Amino acid sequence: MTKLDDFVIDLDKDLTSEPADQRSEEFADKATGHTAISIRMSHEMIDSLKAIAKANNGIGYQTLIKQVLQRFIDCEKRDQWNKFVHESLEPNYDACEESHEQKNQLAA
Repeated sequence: MTKLDDFVIDLDKDLTSEPADQRSEEFADKATGHTAISIRMSHEMIDSLKAIAKANNGIGYQTLIKQVLQRFIDCEKRDQWNKFVHESLEPNYDACEESHEQKNQLAA
């Protein structure tokens, strides 16, 4: 058996082991780097999102949802980073402040 035969057998196995819709979705996920999800939202939320999206240069409401989620993720990452930096620098800041106070006391 040649490598081509092995490839064809593997390809046939792959094509018959999953439904066509699932293969198409997996291919699309790999190609775009996205994953389809399903969430339940109230009709009012969807209607509001559609209205906001339409007013926002006519983008789709799902695109708007992705933009909103990305903004939230960016803000949370920034907040977490700022908290980390603040907590990391705080002991050094306190030590510098104490040293400065000691110098002032010695100078007085």
